[in-house]
Formats: sequence, C-alpha cells, structure tokens
Amino acid sequence: MSILAFCVYFFIGQIGFSQNSLKYFNEFSYSGEALVFTTPFGESHLATLGWLQNISHFTYGERHSFHIGLSFTHDNEPSASRAGDLQTFSNLEAGLKYGFGEIFYEYRAPKFNLQFGQQDINSEFLATSNGGLFSSSSLGIDPVMTINVDMPTFPFTAMSLTSEIILGKKTLLRAGLYNGTFPMEEHYLAKSWSFDRDKGVIFIVEPEFHLFEDKVVTKFGVYHHSGLFQEKESANMIRGLYGIYSVTDIKLYEKEAKSFNFFYQFNTSTSKLSDVDFYFGTGFNAINLINIKKENELGLAVAHASINAKYQEVVDLYNVTSESLIELNWLIKFSENIAIQPYTQLILRKDTGNETHTPFVFSIRGNFIF
Repeated sequence: MSILAFCVYFFIGQIGFSQNSLKYFNEFSYSGEALVFTTPFGESHLATLGWLQNISHFTYGERHSFHIGLSFTHDNEPSASRAGDLQTFSNLEAGLKYGFGEIFYEYRAPKFNLQFGQQDINSEFLATSNGGLFSSSSLGIDPVMTINVDMPTFPFTAMSLTSEIILGKKTLLRAGLYNGTFPMEEHYLAKSWSFDRDKGVIFIVEPEFHLFEDKVVTKFGVYHHSGLFQEKESANMIRGLYGIYSVTDIKLYEKEAKSFNFFYQFNTSTSKLSDVDFYFGTGFNAINLINIKKENELGLAVAHASINAKYQEVVDLYNVTSESLIELNWLIKFSENIAIQPYTQLILRKDTGNETHTPFVFSIRGNFIF
C-alpha cells in the first residue's frame, strides 16, 4: 500500500451509516504525551510520543463483523535508546511506524466467538482491567512475553486464529493460535500471511473465572512457542518454549460510580531459554474517590522484572540483574472524547556497571477520540 493510499483511507469515513443488515462504524483517536526523563547516567531529556489510529467496523446481521485498523506512531524510543528501561516506561513507545493495525473477521454467537486475521495478542490475552490505567508497557503485557517469546503486540500484529467459549455463568475459556513471527520493517507495519516452521507458532490457552459475584476475576494462562530457541548453557538450538502466567482483578469497594480496585500479574517461561526469569506486577486504582466534578481514576502500581542472572551473558546483555518500577497515574476525563493523564515513574535498576542514578519519568498524556 502506498503512503498516499494509506493517508486517504485513514481520513475517509468519519461518519457511520446503516443499510439493511449491513452496518458501518468508524472511530478516529489520538494519544500523545510530552515527558521529561532521566537516565542511569544522570542525564535529563525531553521527548514526545504519539499514536494516531483509525478503526473501522463492518457488521452484517448479529453474528458477522470485519475490523480493520490503520496506525501511525511517532517518537524517538526514549526508554530503549537513552533510559535503558527494560520494561519500557511508556506503552506509546514504538518509533516511527505507519501501516495496518489489527485486521480480522469475527463470528459471534451467544456463547461462542471466533476471530481470524492479524491481531495483537494483548487484545485478547493477559489483560488486566484494573491495570489498564497505567502507562508502563509491563503493566499491559510484561517483558517475559515481549522479550523471551517476542509476542505480537503493539504496534505489531500477527496472523492468528482465536476463540472464546462461555462455559457457564462464572467460567469462560479463551484459546489462540498465532504466527511465531511477524514482519519488523524499519517504518512500515507490514502483514504476513505465511508460516515458517523454524520460527514456529504460538499456542495460548486462558481460562477465566468470575468469583464472589464478579468481585474477583482471575485468569490462568499457559502458552507454547514451537519455534527454535538458543539454550543458554550449551548454545544449542532447541525447539519449543513454554510459559505460565496469572492475572487477577479484585474489586475491594464499590458504591454508585465510586470503586477501589486491586490487581496482580505473574509470568515465567522455560528457564534455560529465557532472558527474563520472571515478572510480577501489582497495584491499586481508585475510581471517582477524589471528589472533583470530572470523572477520574487514580492509581499506584509496582512492576518487577528479574533477569536470568545465573547466565552471565544475559546479565552482560542487559547490564542489570533486575528492574522494578513504581508508577503513579491520574486520569481525568473532561468528556467522553477528551482526557488528560499525568503520570510519574521511578525506575529502580539493580545495575551491574557503574550507573548510580535512578531514572525518573514525568509525563502528561492526552487522549482524544473523534
């Protein structure tokens, strides 16, 4: 697709229409932020990041729909290039990228749905609703998945087949099959519909349980990547990496539009093949507990990633044995279409080199929906 064609499609169709049983809806959104951050060497920097997207939904009848997304991201990847942040302090960070986002067909029945196309694994799996406020990438999809397994997640997608089955009032089951690799061109978000046996496929299963009148929602996931991985001790190529994870959301208090909530995440994968030994994240959010006229959400979270330190080459690669972050985030909604989100992070690195400074991040993010 040419850049011109991409731009034309991106900005066309900002109205919805309905004709017989065929319906169309389009949404245009932008999230951008300006931030100040410091590095382990004591340097200070300014950066801007942003994500512009257009999502179109076509539905036919009650069960069939087609979704197509177009995406444009801009920034200079500050956490990767300067701060050396293992967990990526902003989930908008992607570099300069443009092209297609998620593209998939969905069939939805009362107790079953099926999706096929190009998808982001975090759209269906590993997600915590109470952790959705936070800006750190780890609190969305953790570094065990993005570093060890190289899962398709923002801004990338991969060919996939996913499904969800409602097994009862309190239980549902998700399962997904994803291409084990995806195109990573310098700027263009390309799509691939072919498989490579050596790069394998990703299979993931995630049962979800609703307990205590939906006050507790817990998920336990298992995943397997069938591609070739290098064993840390012998440097031999071994086929297949396994992992397990857990995500739980708990509603501690609720009254009218106010609530106080808790969440935690855990993930680990095959030790002899993994750079990140394990990840753990936890936090709280308070919805409308601060008495201002605008709807708001205040949250505090901690995320910890531990490097597989028994292998010296892994420690040398990342120059840390572990990294923890503390994030304070406040979202204020001025309307259904406009929200402002200031946040701050403290990044606690257990360095192996001479770095002595603790990186600090302060940012103001704006979210706009048109």
